Formats: sequence, structure tokens, C-alpha cells
Amino acid sequence: MEQRGRTVVSSRRQGHMYVVHYRQRGYVREAIYTIEVLRAECQELVHLWTRYEQRGENKR
Repeated sequence: MEQRGRTVVSSRRQGHMYVVHYRQRGYVREAIYTIEVLRAECQELVHLWTRYEQRGENKR
């Protein structure tokens, strides 16, 4: 979120979801994420990072 100019104000787990309050351009907004969506996003980030690291090793 911070890469997009957002700052997390608070987050809490509510059942099978996470409720996140964040500040963007002076306004506090709310986003709701399911655990499945967060897990998929994290897996994608790890996959991208792994590909990036492997490319770096090939250049050395």
C-alpha cells in the first residue's frame, strides 16, 4: 500500500476477512480482504521476487 501513497492506519481480523483502514490523500478509507485473496497476492509477490532473484544470479 505504501508504494501507492497509502499509509495503513489499522487492521484487524474479522472472521475470514481482514478489515484495513488506510489513509490516502488525507482521507481514511476502508478495504476488506479475504484471507484467500491476501494469500494469493503474497504467493504472487514471492513468485515475482524469486524470478527476479534467479535472473540476478544468472548475470553474476
